[in-house]
Amino acid sequence: MSEIDKRKLGAFIARLRRENGMTQKELAHRLMITDKAVSKWETGVSMPDTALLIPLSQILKVSVTELLLCEKREHVLPMEEEQVEAVVQTAVQYGDQKPPRCWQQPDQHKWGILCLVALAGGAAGRMALATAGIHSAHLDTAWLLNGLFAVYFCFLVRLRLPRYYDDNVLSFVADGPFRMNVVGLRFSNRNWGSIVKAMRIFLCVSLLILPFAASAWLCWLTAWAEPLLYGVWMAGLFATLLLAGKRRE
Repeated sequence: MSEIDKRKLGAFIARLRRENGMTQKELAHRLMITDKAVSKWETGVSMPDTALLIPLSQILKVSVTELLLCEKREHVLPMEEEQVEAVVQTAVQYGDQKPPRCWQQPDQHKWGILCLVALAGGAAGRMALATAGIHSAHLDTAWLLNGLFAVYFCFLVRLRLPRYYDDNVLSFVADGPFRMNVVGLRFSNRNWGSIVKAMRIFLCVSLLILPFAASAWLCWLTAWAEPLLYGVWMAGLFATLLLAGKRRE
């Protein structure tokens, strides 16, 4: 099985799903995907993404090895060398579907530099606020989250999604520990480039201006200004993501 047999894998998933008494819709709900995606797996049109292999195997009550081999191993015996090789090659093939990350591409290094400049400028602004006696837990939380997202989108993001996203209707992106789920938005390579660019701009700009805008905001408004400030930043982040994605969906 060094070359993945889509139909065999799909039939195996369908069999396990039925054995566990689940409908396609129920399986899709537990994986946070659409039932159409499950249907495409089971008919051999497409395959599960790498990020779904572990949760899928857990839900279907088999090991990832059994899932990749498309067969249950009722008696756990040492695997033959050929079987081990097949599993390894299958896993490698899955891994090869992952495009390189941003930091691995020289033409993208400018975004990393911009992110570092924004981080430095924002940190200086936050220190100036602290020196002036302005403290805000909500501001610190928003700025820290902003910085983490900026580092991901400027240094770690993959500029293309796996082909799996083009073959299915998915409203989430899973990349290691990074998870992004937006109801009503389909992620694919048609809109991913626009989303990445828009998020980079929003995050780098907000890294710089958030501390200074917060100083005026907190001085002008009353005690409820802190959670409102956090809410405005979250709304801006979500609106940027949604608008950029919908434009090319």
